[in-house]
Amino acid sequence: WPVISNKEALAVNQAWAGHSGSPFKQSSDAIELSELDDELDDEEVGAIPVWQYFYKPLGGGKVAVLMMNHAPSEQHLTLNLKDVPGLACSTCRVRDIWDRRDLPDAHGTFEASLPSHDSAFLVFSAAQDEPAPVQIFL
Repeated sequence: WPVISNKEALAVNQAWAGHSGSPFKQSSDAIELSELDDELDDEEVGAIPVWQYFYKPLGGGKVAVLMMNHAPSEQHLTLNLKDVPGLACSTCRVRDIWDRRDLPDAHGTFEASLPSHDSAFLVFSAAQDEPAPVQIFL
């Protein structure tokens, strides 16, 4: 029950900051789903990207990111913080939702080695020493 009882994951699920979340980046390489399960060989089931990134704004400058590895082998993934919609920090605090712990600050990128069919579920927010972005209203 570690996933459905994870209060931090539930909080991300229940948060509403104007957007329910969506994919924002994925591998150009794909995996045929029939390659993953011998029982699917005779069915047309399509393909999925080797890896995908999803995001969800949480409000207060925080953004949740789910990095997914669909491959049958480990993948070394790099997330460029500039690519995350709504994330305004270049040095970001990182919270690991699955492990319920803070990770070292990310400076421009975040790297993860994900085993086959695994994911990293993270919340990024501005590091304490990074100034808040200036908003101009016209």
